[in-house]
Amino acid sequence: MATSHAIHLCRETVDLVFDMGGASALSLSNPLQRILRDVRAHSLHAAYACDVNLETCGRVQLGLPSNMFFV
Repeated sequence: MATSHAIHLCRETVDLVFDMGGASALSLSNPLQRILRDVRAHSLHAAYACDVNLETCGRVQLGLPSNMFFV
């Protein structure tokens, strides 16, 4: 749960920095566009889905069975 939350915060931060970079951040020569793509690709992995991880953590803490196959 902590890892998915940290990745969510990283993605929000990179999005904010990218937005502040303006249109030049879209240039292939600008490292921001690569950083944005890498962080977004990493954050889209199913293991880091914040909503799913929060639900699973709550279920486990309440003594309910996990709804995830790999936990």
